[in-house]
Amino acid sequence: VVSADTLYKVDSNYSSTTLGTLNTGTGLVSMASNGVFGDQIIIVDGTDGYTYNSSTLAFATISDAQFPASPTKVTYMDSFFIVLNDGSGQFNISLSNDGTSWDALDFANAERKPDDTLSIETLGRDIYFIGENTTEVWTNTGGRFPFEPYTNGVLEIGCISGDTTAKTASGIAFVAQTERGGLQVVGLSGTNYKKLSSTAIDYVLTGASFNNVSAFIFEQDSHIFYQLNLPDLNLSYVCDLALAVEYPEIAWHTSTT
Repeated sequence: VVSADTLYKVDSNYSSTTLGTLNTGTGLVSMASNGVFGDQIIIVDGTDGYTYNSSTLAFATISDAQFPASPTKVTYMDSFFIVLNDGSGQFNISLSNDGTSWDALDFANAERKPDDTLSIETLGRDIYFIGENTTEVWTNTGGRFPFEPYTNGVLEIGCISGDTTAKTASGIAFVAQTERGGLQVVGLSGTNYKKLSSTAIDYVLTGASFNNVSAFIFEQDSHIFYQLNLPDLNLSYVCDLALAVEYPEIAWHTSTT
């Protein structure tokens, strides 16, 4: 976990150990791990990328000149770390199971529609590049650059902020928008999405500020919940995802943050 500018390890007794210090102390970070295939965790904070090796206990800023200049999101799939470069549709991939090494040719653009990519998520064998107004679905086809878009893998829906995205075992939830305007929370799986928010929630979202927004998924009493935190309203909106598809009016509750 990262708190302020410090990376910590927290054990099951909630005891913390300091692992390293970031160059920034505000905003959200994104993290991904390659687990036993490299013992590496990558952390990005919008300004720099960092690696922590759980085997050697080494923490370092990624110094490779080919690493994205403004890394906002990171995920992992099929031995590659995938990092989104802010302000563009571009993403870069690492060398296989080595988050410290990046090749100048190993990048691509989610550019079938000319909108900025705000978030990336992996789900099963697919990678979702969620833009301002559209979403592209890619997969590993095994080429020199392994990832390519599906032929019909463009969805005419994007997100208001990449920090509203959160993943379950079977789908991705986020605050969605389109070129036609209006905001709603949707659940995305495959190349299909379903509206999860009620009309009342849509109304609040349309007038809300998304500064410092955050979202996450949690499970309680065998129910899976999506929580959206809106600090400017001093509110969190929590959705029972099992109820939301059929009964959005009763699936949501609020709490003060």
